[in-house]
Amino acid sequence: MANTSKISSLDRTFSTAGLERLRLRLVKNQADLKRKLSACPSENEIELGELCLRELSETVSMEHLRKDWLDIEKQSNTILPHAYKTKIKKSNRRINRLGKKLWKYSKILRDLEEKAGLAPRLGPDAHRAYVPILLKLYKDPSSFYTRSMNLQINMKEKAIKKYASHVGAPKGQLWCPILGDYYPSKAFKAVHIVPHALGPELVDYVFGPGAGSRLDSADNCLLMHRDAQLHFDSGSIVLVPAVPSETPIKTWKIRITNWAPAAGGDKAGLKSLGDLENTIVNFRHTDERPAVRFLYFRFALTLLRNKRDRTPGWEHYFRELSIGRPFAAMGPYIRKSMMVTLARAAGHFYGVYEANVLGTEGKELFAERRVLGDREEEEVARRILRVKDEDDED
Repeated sequence: MANTSKISSLDRTFSTAGLERLRLRLVKNQADLKRKLSACPSENEIELGELCLRELSETVSMEHLRKDWLDIEKQSNTILPHAYKTKIKKSNRRINRLGKKLWKYSKILRDLEEKAGLAPRLGPDAHRAYVPILLKLYKDPSSFYTRSMNLQINMKEKAIKKYASHVGAPKGQLWCPILGDYYPSKAFKAVHIVPHALGPELVDYVFGPGAGSRLDSADNCLLMHRDAQLHFDSGSIVLVPAVPSETPIKTWKIRITNWAPAAGGDKAGLKSLGDLENTIVNFRHTDERPAVRFLYFRFALTLLRNKRDRTPGWEHYFRELSIGRPFAAMGPYIRKSMMVTLARAAGHFYGVYEANVLGTEGKELFAERRVLGDREEEEVARRILRVKDEDDED
């Protein structure tokens, strides 16, 4: 125990020194940018726009740094748990507001560059790869897609058929593979694994061409009781391969990634959250399974979002992950540059490290030639991390 405490103390000291150096560098960068902004002629709109974007990016980095300082205060017991949680939540909101502002200015700058002939005009007939995602990012005023009631009903019907949830069920009931029992059909939800709100354009970019066409198919859906859905959507549970060497993957198990009680977990006689840990997902009457790439994405996204929000237990699961590697060499499934950008957006300055951990040293990631720039991928990452948040302001 004494040795562990010594290591933790050294880690904190190193982290504190490293964060202070980073803070000083960010303060210097911000001061330099303010001087450049004040000296830039107002008629030079493009240069002013670039400087404004750089200043906003530095401000976002400073906000992430504040969260890291809060972590150190928590480790040293110099901040109360409630105050820590409140400040982390406020910081996340500020980061999102800054991200929205940064993208608003990016769109304005893009328009100026197009008018000046410094950037190709975007349109449906533009000759560039991934034109749909560029049009979605720059020209569509809405960030997310909405889901109609008809779409939800169709998804549920597709999922019932694909996973044979009605087979052997008592009248008016369906089988829940997460809870492992039959329940009234009205209590079931067709749950998107990759959120529908992202839209096919973003999904094509993250997973590769053609993936967007599967967004609203049963490949991207799990049928489960609404109480299980609460655990799944809140980031309390993920599905991982029970036998990583199995090809194709048919056997999945549940891992708990948030040990804080989830709403509704014990009502109506359903299993508690703790009862689900390491249980096998029982599809019962079928060999059909969701797409592995989508389940891997949900797994990685849940861990990154839990880290961003400092959800109870996130540190433990990251430590375990680097040893256990629940997804082992089954890819590649996700664009590597996007995983790195997502890791950074979740609050880590060393996104490559976390992307490699989540991707089993890159084996679930593909390194296709980049089409989007850094700011464009950062906006995609912001939308991915925000799409399911209760406090979403988009």
